[in-house]
Amino acid sequence: MKREGRTSAATFPGTAGRFFFNRIIVLVSLSAVLVIALGVFASRSLATLNEGTEWVVHTQRVRYQLSRVLQLLVDMGGGVSRYELTHDEHAFQDEEAALAALPAELAELHRALADDPALQAPEAELIEAARHRVRQTRELMDMARAGDTAGIRSMIKGGDRLAVLNTCRAIVARMQDEENAIFEMHRRVSAAARGSVAFAIVATTALAVVLLVIVAYVSMRHSARLQRVQNDLATTLRSIGDAVIATDAGGFVRLMNPVAEQLTGWTSEEAQGLPLDQVFRIVNEQTRAPVDSPVARVMWERRVVGLANHTVLVDRNGQERPIEDSGAPIYRTDGELAGVVLVFRDATTQRAAQRALIDSAAAAREADRRKDVFLATLSHELRNPLAPIRNAARLLESPTLSGEDLQRSRLIISRQVRHMASLLDDLLDVSRITRGALTLKKEIVGLKGLLEAAVETARPAIDAKRHALTLEWPSERIRIDADPVRLTQVVTNLLTNAAKYTDPEGQITLGARTEAETIVIYVRDTGIGLAPNTLTEVFEMFSQVAPGKGHADEGLGIGLALVKGLVELHGGRVEARSAGLERGSEFVVYLPNSLIEMAAPTEALGAASMPSSPARPLRVLIADDNRDSAESLGMLLEMSGHEVYLAHDGLDALAAAANKLPDIALLDIGMPGMDGYEVAANIRRESWGSNITLIAITGWGQDDNKRLARTAGFDHHLTKPMDTAVLESILATVVRPA
Repeated sequence: MKREGRTSAATFPGTAGRFFFNRIIVLVSLSAVLVIALGVFASRSLATLNEGTEWVVHTQRVRYQLSRVLQLLVDMGGGVSRYELTHDEHAFQDEEAALAALPAELAELHRALADDPALQAPEAELIEAARHRVRQTRELMDMARAGDTAGIRSMIKGGDRLAVLNTCRAIVARMQDEENAIFEMHRRVSAAARGSVAFAIVATTALAVVLLVIVAYVSMRHSARLQRVQNDLATTLRSIGDAVIATDAGGFVRLMNPVAEQLTGWTSEEAQGLPLDQVFRIVNEQTRAPVDSPVARVMWERRVVGLANHTVLVDRNGQERPIEDSGAPIYRTDGELAGVVLVFRDATTQRAAQRALIDSAAAAREADRRKDVFLATLSHELRNPLAPIRNAARLLESPTLSGEDLQRSRLIISRQVRHMASLLDDLLDVSRITRGALTLKKEIVGLKGLLEAAVETARPAIDAKRHALTLEWPSERIRIDADPVRLTQVVTNLLTNAAKYTDPEGQITLGARTEAETIVIYVRDTGIGLAPNTLTEVFEMFSQVAPGKGHADEGLGIGLALVKGLVELHGGRVEARSAGLERGSEFVVYLPNSLIEMAAPTEALGAASMPSSPARPLRVLIADDNRDSAESLGMLLEMSGHEVYLAHDGLDALAAAANKLPDIALLDIGMPGMDGYEVAANIRRESWGSNITLIAITGWGQDDNKRLARTAGFDHHLTKPMDTAVLESILATVVRPA
């Protein structure tokens, strides 16, 4: 019995020691398993997060591509109405661009939907509807080019185009809804994965601390296992694309990942143990005031806290970059706060994109505002001359109209027609300058003669307000290599602008001088002046100066833009000066060194000799589908003694030319049946048509139109409204054979 008792007494302590040691081994083993499990869990969570991010990007790509395709389908409209108004192929620019871009965009959409079988059926429906839309657009464009107005209206009235577009919109909306659902699902998955990663990081960190205590208590032999746990944690942090900084409960830096090191300029070793505010220094982007560290808020509120908007990180070297994201609390297993983890990213690209979006939106709003103002002003400016023209026309219908009233009505109509033609010419000139289609016709001319011609043109506007005009000519005689018409137009616009914005009986000064290698032309006035912030804006298209007290808000806002464009075509520049509102203005034109001094130049503008009257009356054919225009012009020519024949379409014009064998034919270009170019070409092909003087009369006055007229066989090209004095000078040169 004593032997058994000794055995029991001897073995118990050994058994108890082994039991205790076994518990430690089991605990350590379980801890190691947990670390590995957490690493795997974190790795899978990161994989899920990355997959969710890729799906989010994919969804955004699909939604953008759907919006892009729908925008192209919407762009396939509107050009027909513009073409019917202008007959300009540029009216179809948006449709042609959309038709060209649509196949590539549909192919890109197909590639984006390759991994999305749920949307392949709607995609097929969208492609079919898009093809239908393309066919409709091409048919409308072909009908518009062919002049098939009835067909166009029938197609539009049938509503099929709108139905197809609405079908496209409905399909796109359905596909976007599907993508939105996918986006939301993956967003939730990504959020859950992000939380899992954060949990894994926190849990792994807490477990690593426990393992350190256990391994230190049991044996230094377990240090290798602890090192593996630390390596797992470092690998997890390095695999995160965002910057991560973790602090302890006191707000001191515990660890940083490589992205955080790059953004802050601190290495993890250097930053460890430092206060977070020293390593993670943030200021407000706009006020430059320091921003409170989110650590204090996280510790106080015990929840995830986002960084303030417009936050900028100042790194160790003083370099600044905008950042985004948040801070979150780290808890111990007992629920106590162990520290804070900051996750942030460089937001430079996002901020730049936001600013660009804001700037472009502001620019678009300003462009829309100017467009609206321009359209309203254009309507006003065109209605103004129409009112007196209509009144004068009513007066001409009166059987009791006196000779004096008849003459006054004629002058009113003539003056207002010239005004409307001037408005349209300015618009066309600005359009040509913008497109680079305006060509200068330079020649050596006297500068003084150009300025005198401008004064003569602007004199009615100056005298109407009883302004005093002072001329300051240079002492030397200057001849300049320039386009005399365009340079005279520049000075005329500046003078009429000064007259318009100066109170009655004001002072206007026109002068010129030379400065080194520059010719300077200036126009000063005592008018309403300019605010400092408008000195450059006045030269922008559709820009209008706010009218001063007692001044009407008038003009299209293109006069000074035209001046700037014409001066720059000459290689010069123009600037505006003003001491302020109600203190007058000065516009100065600087032209480069293109002057030539002459010993005895003749600068006065000689009066053009008037053409002599024709030796005998002419046979004149007038072809125009506008009956009022043809008949009124015929009456004028008949009053001059000419024999006039009228036609109102191309086929009748050709038949009348063959029948009557006129000496001269005025052909409208846009006639039905056969246009003016075709009529002219057919006349020139006949033996009897070689001696007929052909004149094109049209509303299109661009250089391309004039070249087409010459190619078709026209001798002259006149733009509507036609100057009858020019026509009379042409008629005077035509000699009727005996």
